[in-house]
Amino acid sequence: MPGHSYFTNLIWQIADLLRGPYRPPQYERVMLPMTVLRRFDCVLAPTKAKVLAAHKRRASGRLQGDALDSVLNRVAGQRFNNHSPLDFERLQGDPDHIDKHLVSYIEGFSRNVRDIFGFFEFEGEIEKMREANILYNPRAFATAASDMLMKQVDHNGGGDNVRFGDSLTDDAFDGERFDYFLTNPPFGVDWKRQQKTVRRERDQRGFDGRFGAGLPRITDGSLLFLQHMIA
Repeated sequence: MPGHSYFTNLIWQIADLLRGPYRPPQYERVMLPMTVLRRFDCVLAPTKAKVLAAHKRRASGRLQGDALDSVLNRVAGQRFNNHSPLDFERLQGDPDHIDKHLVSYIEGFSRNVRDIFGFFEFEGEIEKMREANILYNPRAFATAASDMLMKQVDHNGGGDNVRFGDSLTDDAFDGERFDYFLTNPPFGVDWKRQQKTVRRERDQRGFDGRFGAGLPRITDGSLLFLQHMIA
């Protein structure tokens, strides 16, 4: 298996490929969704043929939408599936039409994964890469250190443990309690944009809310997020 230095060099090669059409802060618009997509592809590979066969049998009948996804998920052995005949190897085999094939491949996923890529707004990036002639390069399909994205936990779309929104202004888990957290606090990020809502919660709810103990300086979003976690 390739070592750490291999993947480090590979990531920099991808960055070199994106330089020009993308500024460095924008690299994640491509690298993150492509990493996630590649990881999905690898996880589904062992059952791909069975899923395609099951889809062929079922899709022509009454079973559609979420009901069909539920059946195909069981065949895939995951909480998601992809019934497109395409995979990453086949995508690389037709570089002249890869933009259309990539969109078609994403549309072949179950609804929960399609929703995730809707938040990535990835179709717009596919068109941008096509115009810049940087999409049919195989290095753009590389994956790097993303195993946690696809471990057997509910955040892969089958559960309700990840909810879209701003944690500081919209507590989507209000009233719920947890034994531990695995998080990425907003270190070095201010909460200026959220301060009106945060201060209103502090004033109106006090210790019944999340910020009754007081508020950190406006530049310390990570401490504010820590208070959210403790609550």
